[in-house]
Amino acid sequence: MRLIRTAQGFHLRERPNEALLPKHEGPMRSQRHRTNEHRPPRRGHDIGAKQILQRRRFGSPGRLLPFARFGNRLANPQRDQGWQDADKEARPMACAFGHPSLIDDPRKRSARGTRQQDPDAAFARFDQFLNRLPAGVQLFSLFQRNPALLDRIAAVFGAAPLLADHLATHPGALEGLITGTVPAVDTGLEAALADCHYLEEAMDAVRRVVHERAFLIGAATLDGTLDAAAAGRARADLADGALASLLPRVAADFSRRHGKIRRGAMAAVALGKLGGRDMMAASDLDIIMVYDHAAGAEAAKGGTTGRALAPPEYFGRLATAFVAAISAPSGAGKLFEVDMRLRPSGNKGPLAVSLEGFARYHAQDAWTWEHMALTRARPVAGPAALQKRVAAAIRTALTAPRDPGMVRADAAALRGRIARDLPPVGPLDVKYREGGLLELEFITQVLQLIHAPRKPGVLAAGTTEALARLARAGVLAEAEHAALARAAHLYRTVQGLLRLTVGKPRREADLPAPVAAAIARAAGVVDLAAVTAQISACGHTVREAFLRHVGEPVAV
Repeated sequence: MRLIRTAQGFHLRERPNEALLPKHEGPMRSQRHRTNEHRPPRRGHDIGAKQILQRRRFGSPGRLLPFARFGNRLANPQRDQGWQDADKEARPMACAFGHPSLIDDPRKRSARGTRQQDPDAAFARFDQFLNRLPAGVQLFSLFQRNPALLDRIAAVFGAAPLLADHLATHPGALEGLITGTVPAVDTGLEAALADCHYLEEAMDAVRRVVHERAFLIGAATLDGTLDAAAAGRARADLADGALASLLPRVAADFSRRHGKIRRGAMAAVALGKLGGRDMMAASDLDIIMVYDHAAGAEAAKGGTTGRALAPPEYFGRLATAFVAAISAPSGAGKLFEVDMRLRPSGNKGPLAVSLEGFARYHAQDAWTWEHMALTRARPVAGPAALQKRVAAAIRTALTAPRDPGMVRADAAALRGRIARDLPPVGPLDVKYREGGLLELEFITQVLQLIHAPRKPGVLAAGTTEALARLARAGVLAEAEHAALARAAHLYRTVQGLLRLTVGKPRREADLPAPVAAAIARAAGVVDLAAVTAQISACGHTVREAFLRHVGEPVAV
């Protein structure tokens, strides 16, 4: 099979068998082929092209045949002024599909769009992207000058639906793919918010910056420019900046309507992946809202509503407004999903808790698992003075003396219940498997809770940093620390790329070739089989460490 270029575009057709042609037909054949270059493709040629498309896993090859015919002349309009007469709906798709670099020999371009898990979906996203491009953008000239750009675009549209949807609806993100850089988060937010005078303007500006930067982080992760640790920090920095930018604006807007509490302020505390600065694509935000005010402060004064709110109601409603600013859908989509179940008393408790109530709860009523979650807590937004007081309260809670045996037993029982209720979905589920990421995090959190009263230097919100501090404090042997750190890096690499691309595959065979190649490249091995071998080895190491430091998981 080969591509034949005609006035109507590039066509997939059978290569003539030169040996079977009579010698005297050589010149005549050449003349005939030159003449046929100006004729529409025959139906037999369409049948051959359709068969090729079916073999290359396009679900609707018949729908794509007209686009293949129009491809070359639409990709090169300066050579054929008749391109304007082509069907407008088909034009952008024809440009993409008809371009030879998208449909030529798969042995030469195995990572391109037609080798993806769902080429129809990839093609549809690419069509949407082309339809939204501003007039004058010479996309195929860019492809010719920068072949690596086409590889990146094909990988995005075929293997990473989250990124593809963003690029399809925000073609301006193409500039980031061309440069291959991730702009500084702080600079982007400051510039975007400089001219915002109203809360709604600020919310839209923050959404735009976060989505743009998140796309670039994801694309850099997919092609190996950023490793898992760097990508997690970049996403967390992005979320930190967004929360820190929005909270004072939401508070100011709220106070104009409801007045102010004397010396009142509220801070946002990050937990989970945001707190540990290892966020993945589309991670939600685990946060707690903590407030403080002057002793004896009464209801809020001022405002335009005419109703005075007592401090608990005031800050509860302010917390609701802040969460809405983060998670409410808009034309630009949601900023983040928010999970507040880790607040004191969980879903039964108020959305915002006073600093005094926060400290009292963790001193008297919190469960072991809540203290384990608290090891990843860090204030990220709000007045600096209040953040400092909240951080001190967190440290006080984590350094309080506790029974090591009870901590281990509670953690082991929790792991047993999770194993019973949430079994791993497949061999690549690195979180819930035996010796997986969850057990590694449990090891780190249990050791911090046990040793922090005597060695507070072991406390760190991030798992990797906490492991390093535990080693420096002599809690972990250096060899064990190195093995656990390698496992953490591998697990986050695999989990991060799967979250970015296909989610939770039940079988290795469900992985598209570009995703498997990206995981192998990020893990520093030759193929997916080597990755799964590493996962098994790390799982054995982590499970042994879990049994040694925590205990046998038993559901109670």
